[in-house]
Amino acid sequence: MDASFLLLQKDKINRLGSENDFEEISKHRFFRDIDWIKLLERKLTAPFLPSVTSSTDTRNISPEFVNSSVPNSLICSVMRARNHHGIDETFSGFSYVPTKNIHS
Repeated sequence: MDASFLLLQKDKINRLGSENDFEEISKHRFFRDIDWIKLLERKLTAPFLPSVTSSTDTRNISPEFVNSSVPNSLICSVMRARNHHGIDETFSGFSYVPTKNIHS
């Protein structure tokens, strides 16, 4: 089956990697030719390096997606209100501390 289909399974039991974690993912035919050691050591060259000028540069994304409205999205209204300033500025002062894992 297609890797993207298996990775996006809503039911975690059916999701690629749910049984044997990374082993299962790395052995899938889509990923098996990757040199995982070189990847972890950051010694692989990316097959495509997009040209971007800022964190909000969307020229590499199809206009179909850039111009689509996102229903019930706070970020869209916030970004519009701030005339599309950078995302870092939008979330200035925001912090997040994850709650402890219930199972630990």
